Formats: sequence, structure tokens, C-alpha cells
Amino acid sequence: MQAAEIPAQIRRLFLPKRFAILEAVLIGVVAGLAAILLKTGVGWLGGWRVRLASMGWAEYILRSGEPAAA
Repeated sequence: MQAAEIPAQIRRLFLPKRFAILEAVLIGVVAGLAAILLKTGVGWLGGWRVRLASMGWAEYILRSGEPAAA
């Protein structure tokens, strides 16, 4: 049984110059998805923090890093 031959169109994608372009596109797509996930996560965390503050946890959630007054 013979192995299937790779079509010429796909073979051309793996030429050094085209492979570099394909690699750059893939890196860009992954970086874009990571930015969207980061933005979504930060928005979710900010909303969660405000929700907890409105439930009465403001003194713990919204502290500025200064020690609490005695």
C-alpha cells in the first residue's frame, strides 16, 4: 500500500518563504485570541469585585493597600 501523495497546493505552503508567512499569521491569531481572553478575564474580575463590594465586602475588596485604621 502506497502512502498518499501530498497535493502540490499544500506542498507549496511549506516552502521556506511561505512557511514563514504562515507561521506569522498563526502567531498573530494566537496573540489576538490571548488578548481577547485577557480583556474578558479582566472585565469579569472587575465586575466580580464591584458585585462583592455592593454586597457589603467593600472594606475588604476595595482596600488601597494601606493598613486599616485602628
